Amino acid sequence: MEVRLKKEVLGVNFDDLTREEAAQAGAALLAEDKFHYVVTPNPEFILAAEKDREFLQVLNGADLALADGIGVVYSAKIQGTPLKGRVTGIAFAEDMLSCLNERGGRLYLLGAKPGVAEEAGRRILERYPSITLCGAQDGYFKDEEAVLLKVAAARPDLLFVCLGAPKQELWMVKHGPASGARLMVGLGGSLDVFAGIVERAPEGFQRLGLEWLFRLMKEPSRIGRMSKLPLVLVDALAARNLDRLCTTVQISDTGLVPGSGVGNHRMALNRESLGVPVISMGVPTVVEAATLARDLLGDREAEPEALRGQGQRLFVTPDSIDAKIRDLAKLIGYGLNLALHPGLRVEDLTALLE
Repeated sequence: MEVRLKKEVLGVNFDDLTREEAAQAGAALLAEDKFHYVVTPNPEFILAAEKDREFLQVLNGADLALADGIGVVYSAKIQGTPLKGRVTGIAFAEDMLSCLNERGGRLYLLGAKPGVAEEAGRRILERYPSITLCGAQDGYFKDEEAVLLKVAAARPDLLFVCLGAPKQELWMVKHGPASGARLMVGLGGSLDVFAGIVERAPEGFQRLGLEWLFRLMKEPSRIGRMSKLPLVLVDALAARNLDRLCTTVQISDTGLVPGSGVGNHRMALNRESLGVPVISMGVPTVVEAATLARDLLGDREAEPEALRGQGQRLFVTPDSIDAKIRDLAKLIGYGLNLALHPGLRVEDLTALLE
């Protein structure tokens, strides 16, 4: 199988592919006689993964991770790691159905309310008559082992898992290898679309990346969930700030010396010059912040290179920061930013991020 370069967006690794390239990659996975799984992270996934390490590991362990959401694409661009574009889960599912139809393969549908998977299957077969629908199961089950046995007995080539995140991703990793399926795809509420229960956004909305707006117009109750999504863009701005201003600093007994990641400035930062702006945000010094961050990690893993003490290099970059200390790293970044620019006001920080 071809090795593809991943791009990290706020801790989640994405395959940088167009829809056509994603379809080709999916077809290659479907052709292999072993288990693979695909995830389609949107901004909600990213926010959830910041707080859930297991979910993050599952996302980053996927054979294929596609950017499902314009917020992911914007965040990648803000970070300076632009993606070719977004590939929605429903579009990828359509491409996999087309591929499966050509192969005359077997499809299993898992998820949604009772009766929805069956109706989705009926409609799919109308459009893709060479597919064999080998099973359909709603998502309201309690006995996971019983469902796994049903799936394994059906011997599907392709399985759409539509249980909502992170349940569907965790289910794929836990049960995928024993299911006999070649390819599983986590697709959230896609079965409602295939069943005709939820209307898909018109072409114009899709082209502009405004499916979220169309869904909000149809389901105003989603405003609570969607109001959190701009936080992803804020995180991307903070990550870019860290990358620019905190790429490398040297800890020594005399203070901190910025490295090349801070515009090639070579000015010494002692405790006094650094302490004031950082104290105003609740962190005494960068060294003490690093110690606190290391303590937050506990005994779960060895002391990371990012947080070593005196006389070592302190790397404060998105790639090296554990999700649980991302907020603390932002404070460190802001503190260094303020210290490196005498007279800068906190409210002026946004100008530096542009």
